[in-house]
Amino acid sequence: MANTVRFNQQYPDLSRSKELLEKARKIMTPVSQTMAKGPGQYSIGACPVYLSHGKGSRVWDVDGNEYLDLNAAIGPLSLGYGYPDVDNAIREQL
Repeated sequence: MANTVRFNQQYPDLSRSKELLEKARKIMTPVSQTMAKGPGQYSIGACPVYLSHGKGSRVWDVDGNEYLDLNAAIGPLSLGYGYPDVDNAIREQL
């Protein structure tokens, strides 16, 4: 695979993410309208593949590694993840 990184041993453990990626590749087509929805956007071994949660500008992957989110999804771009006023407004609507 062309987008695999293996040269630096400083990268975090991504073993759970890799398991989930292999599972996803069996059921997902690699084509979508944005890279954010396809498994081909990642350099395997260098970045998280599956995130578990986010808070502010930080995100955590399923392996427990913490990252500064420089990719930023459209929603959290302006306020970050887990913004209390937004979360409370959503809870009130549910």
